[in-house]
Amino acid sequence: MHKIERVLVVVLSLALACFLLYPTVKWYSYTDKEDRIIANSGLSAIRDSSHKNALEDVKELKDLIKAEAESDKEADLSSTHKHQVNAAKDSYIENNKALPEVWTAKAILGAFDSEAQAVAAFEKYYREKYLSLKNISGKALKLGLDLRGGMSVLLSGNISSLSERLGHTPSLEETDAAFAQDIEILRMRVDQYGVSEVDIRRQGADQILVEVPGDPDPEKVQSLIRGQGNLQFAIVDSAKTQELLKWSEEHYSEMFDEKGSFISPSWIESGYTAYAYYKNDDYGLETLVTSYPCAVIDNSQTMDGRYIKTASVSRDAQTRQPIVTFELTSEGGDLFYNLTSSNIQKPMAVVMDGKIKSIATIQSGIRTNVQVSGFTEKEAEDLKVVLEATSFPIELSVSSMERVGASLGEDSINLALKALIVGLALIVVFLIAYYKLPGFLAVIMLALDMFLIVSVLSALGFTLTLTSIAGLILTLGMAVDSAIIIFERIREEIRSGKDVKSSIRTAFSRARWTLLDANITTMIAAVVLSFLGSSQVKGFANTLAIGIVCSLLTMLFMLHLFMDIVITDVKKPHLLMGRIKVLSDDELSKANSKKLRVIKASWIALAFSSILFIAGAGFFIAKGGFALGIDFESGYMANVKIEKADGSVVKIDEVRSALDSSFSVQNSGDSDNGVFIIKASADDENARETVSKVMQEKLSTAFTDGNVEVIGESFIGAKFSSSLIKGSLLGIAASLVLMLIYIWVRFRLSFALAAVLSLMHDVLILLSFISVVRIEISSVTIAAILTIIGYSINNTIVIFDRVRENIMLSSAKGDLNNIIERSVAQCIKRTLFSSFTTIVAVLPVAIFVTSEIRMFALCLVVGMLIGIYSANFVAPNILCLLSKIKNPAFDPMTIKLKIKE
Repeated sequence: MHKIERVLVVVLSLALACFLLYPTVKWYSYTDKEDRIIANSGLSAIRDSSHKNALEDVKELKDLIKAEAESDKEADLSSTHKHQVNAAKDSYIENNKALPEVWTAKAILGAFDSEAQAVAAFEKYYREKYLSLKNISGKALKLGLDLRGGMSVLLSGNISSLSERLGHTPSLEETDAAFAQDIEILRMRVDQYGVSEVDIRRQGADQILVEVPGDPDPEKVQSLIRGQGNLQFAIVDSAKTQELLKWSEEHYSEMFDEKGSFISPSWIESGYTAYAYYKNDDYGLETLVTSYPCAVIDNSQTMDGRYIKTASVSRDAQTRQPIVTFELTSEGGDLFYNLTSSNIQKPMAVVMDGKIKSIATIQSGIRTNVQVSGFTEKEAEDLKVVLEATSFPIELSVSSMERVGASLGEDSINLALKALIVGLALIVVFLIAYYKLPGFLAVIMLALDMFLIVSVLSALGFTLTLTSIAGLILTLGMAVDSAIIIFERIREEIRSGKDVKSSIRTAFSRARWTLLDANITTMIAAVVLSFLGSSQVKGFANTLAIGIVCSLLTMLFMLHLFMDIVITDVKKPHLLMGRIKVLSDDELSKANSKKLRVIKASWIALAFSSILFIAGAGFFIAKGGFALGIDFESGYMANVKIEKADGSVVKIDEVRSALDSSFSVQNSGDSDNGVFIIKASADDENARETVSKVMQEKLSTAFTDGNVEVIGESFIGAKFSSSLIKGSLLGIAASLVLMLIYIWVRFRLSFALAAVLSLMHDVLILLSFISVVRIEISSVTIAAILTIIGYSINNTIVIFDRVRENIMLSSAKGDLNNIIERSVAQCIKRTLFSSFTTIVAVLPVAIFVTSEIRMFALCLVVGMLIGIYSANFVAPNILCLLSKIKNPAFDPMTIKLKIKE
């Protein structure tokens, strides 16, 4: 590919990234905070806000008309009331009226036949505005609950409840439809209560995840999930309705409160209630029916909707129009027959949570099977959901629940940003100080790498969490690793006497497959994490996977292009990376034959690994196993912040004495920060509520003069805990098997087995460390273990790639031990440098960020050290041992034959 074509590819890539990142920039930088709040609210809240703003517009125009009449002056509002003028202009044109010369308040309102029409026209503008912003919000990068606070509830579906309802074992299609119905009912309930920016999505085969940001009331959220919809069938009093409609023509704005909600007029006599009539528009928003905005219900002639068994949508055999059919229980059928048979030819309304959803005329007495027609297909589907909203098709129970206080989330953001800035600053200093101009170009590539990652995350609608930030830091560390591999290769080529241009071309050519092999094996771990991990782990895995792709693009393609443009004309190599001595053939031969005596010292590595493993096993037995976190043990856990009135530090013994022996207490982070982790057993959601209530009562009693605040809560059910354990074990096993297959294909069986066995060694040693230090085994710990699998294999593959290269350069009968030791010696500098930069990137997270992520980062740092040791001393020795098996598949020297084939 020519240089101009490569430049064009880079420009197009960056332009695409800018396009993908635009929604995030517009949302956070150019959208008013108040508009963001409204746009992120539920559809009913958007409707209410739009209606409220439209009412205020009409009131403002009416006040202006009065003021103009008193002052005898009319102002031109074309520049200050643009959307009102545009709506009025459309109305004039639609009704074939001449446009006014001056857009006064009187001229604007004069475009409409009534206040209701004016409100509807203005409301359309606000609805489109907020829905447009909501669409942008959906494309913008979001902050996770651990960064902004909120509540996460994982619901498990009981498929047997659907079987009982249907009377047979449900098919896959029926199960999917029932879960979709459950999600729609949840959305309706959440939307009804105006909870903003709630994310409800299916997860796995039988689970639904509900995430509510901010600082929601747990009782309110649980009532939304477990509560029953308030549905009733009621007879409409036509006479009183007509009286109300006539009154509304002159008093329309008085029918709504300051929030835009409908108010039943006070003159409606006792025994009757007025409700607003809403239908969903093309945007899915509940919209007031302008021609029939309200109706009066006879409260003595109603029936509760709890008797509904099923509802469905079909089509009339002759007209092909949508029909909503619902079936009632036998008791409900009798009640419904009495209601309908005594009110034939009268309108009946379906009222849901204080709003009329549909009105139909009763043609005859109906008992159990009811058909309602006169709707569009979308309206029919909406009514079906309304009729079934009293209960879930599939019963749901809480498998896990977590609540993070908004203040804790804000602290996490600040700490994570500090970690990111410190880690990046140290990497930048090292690269520029050691590699000079190429190091500066690598820093630019890191900036472009981060830009590309964030743009892709934004385009795919990912949510940024603390573990995502950790994944971003690790990705950048691995990108630096790629740069160091390339730069050290350039040094080798210059040292052999090649000019700068040839050295750069050869270095990138030789490093390409090394980096691809190393990053693909790491990608395998990321993909497995993404499919099998918990929601926190998925965030880390997704960021890591996207980061690997972006870093390969920047380091293998963009960095090569930039170096070709900026550096290849440099005549003196020392201007690149400092002074590099060009070696003679004898000196080069000696340098290439340098050994570390890795194989001869294999007994030292064996002894060292054995000591570490035995120490971990000893602690494991003495302590009765690992310290299991709530993810794997099930139960209740709370982060509680306690402050005394006099400002003195709360001691952990004081908290323990305030609670009984059923609670365990430990410090969260620093011992003087007043934050404690409190755990207790809880078999189900009801037990969790009881434990939480008892804990808060006891602490409030013990610290009467102080302040007790639950800043975070978690509940893990036994079923979810069991599935998480299975998923974690499956994730580790799947990662190892897939890596073995890939390395087998790319190298030889002996290389694959050596790599996988060394990875198993790394996992066991890391588990030994976790056992000794008593770090809790949680989903985050599993994420660290799988990450180390990816990182360690990265180091091992780089060394094995050099072994393969040296085998190809040696004679067919070359000594494998010497080749391996020489390969390790050639890679040791790169291994130390790249590991140093990656550890530097992760270490600030272990220093600055909160306790759970701190443990995650600590496992990463220790795991990286283990990975360095394993890649250089364990994997090479295993490869030597396997080569002694008398089978061509296990002989690394036969790799020449494979290459030739």
